[in-house]
Amino acid sequence: MKKVIIIVLAFTAISLIEYKSAISYPQGAPDGNTGSPYDAQTCASYCHAGAPVTTLPGLISSNIPASGYIPGTTYTITAQINGIGHTKFGFQISPMDSLGNVLGAMAEQNSETQITGMGRYITHTISATDGVGSRTWVFDWTAPNNVSKVTFYGAFNVTNNNSSSSGDTVYTTTYKVHKDTSNLTAIDVLATKTGLAVFPNPVKDYFTVQTQDQDSEAEIKIYALDGREVYHAHVPQVNGTYSLPEHVLSGIYYIQVQTLNNRYLHKIMVHKQ
Repeated sequence: MKKVIIIVLAFTAISLIEYKSAISYPQGAPDGNTGSPYDAQTCASYCHAGAPVTTLPGLISSNIPASGYIPGTTYTITAQINGIGHTKFGFQISPMDSLGNVLGAMAEQNSETQITGMGRYITHTISATDGVGSRTWVFDWTAPNNVSKVTFYGAFNVTNNNSSSSGDTVYTTTYKVHKDTSNLTAIDVLATKTGLAVFPNPVKDYFTVQTQDQDSEAEIKIYALDGREVYHAHVPQVNGTYSLPEHVLSGIYYIQVQTLNNRYLHKIMVHKQ
């Protein structure tokens, strides 16, 4: 009698494990399943072992203009998947680099999405998986300051809600965006130009400029990463020490020095603490 009970319990445990591995994750996709180079897997690897993973473009879109994103600006990202005859859907998206660092900041627009993995992923919630042939989710993304290109990696699950992996299909997609460089093209390209020294760097209250143009008058400008001019001075002699205004806060900037004969650009850090 005891042997029968043990066998039944063992069979029941195995059945529960198999059932759990086959059903979908209505509460949200487990972290690390976007199919990105860092994640290197999707839910098809272990919890939705249906059809082979299919790469499908166009599942992620946004209101970022064709000219590119402006650092620090928040945009709406749209995730949409179609599946004729299907009634349950899920997704996971991350804008990350090859090391798994999230690029920019994601945020929920409503209760249909949730941020997981300490800000690295966004996925569906339990109230936002139903659909008739399709499902759409939206969320916010604030563009980063320190990168010129971002790739969103996404995995989408289309399921027929039959409590097994049969009939389920996982799709992967990528969505690439770039920074608007209309105001910073010259700065980005020429920031490493030699011939200009700025010190100390990081800058706190004062900075010294040194160029090969010993006695030349000059225009000195400092730009924030989003292209805003935060400092402008016309000086009778370029080489000298200058006071940094209080409104220039800690951060990364570009300094541009235009003399009578040359134009110099250099990246600086302001640290006021």
